[in-house]
Amino acid sequence: MHTIIGGVMPKKSRTKGKSGELEVVNLLRVKWPDVCRNLDQYQKTSGRDLNNTQPWCIQIKRQRRVTDGDRNMAYVEASSAIDHQYERPVVVHRSDKGKWKAFWRLDNMMVETYLSDWLEVS
Repeated sequence: MHTIIGGVMPKKSRTKGKSGELEVVNLLRVKWPDVCRNLDQYQKTSGRDLNNTQPWCIQIKRQRRVTDGDRNMAYVEASSAIDHQYERPVVVHRSDKGKWKAFWRLDNMMVETYLSDWLEVS
């Protein structure tokens, strides 16, 4: 989890977040050629991490260790960033030395799978 100092995330955390977002953008270009980072997320006008990934509202977490609590909190963030009723929240996350995974709701259950598998079914 990040330690916020005076309402500002430390530079190391911001750098890790940005590099994680760019890594995911490159992986998602296969399905969404126009995907890009949402720079407005830092102005709090939109909480989504990526743009042009309809019908998904993607929240990305890249941390040393991603806990169930981190993942669940990120899912709530993604849910609150939805702009249109047809969008669905998904969390894409990776721990250090781990593989990218996707976490989303399917009917009445939460599903987690590797990002490459999620891309095939999304």
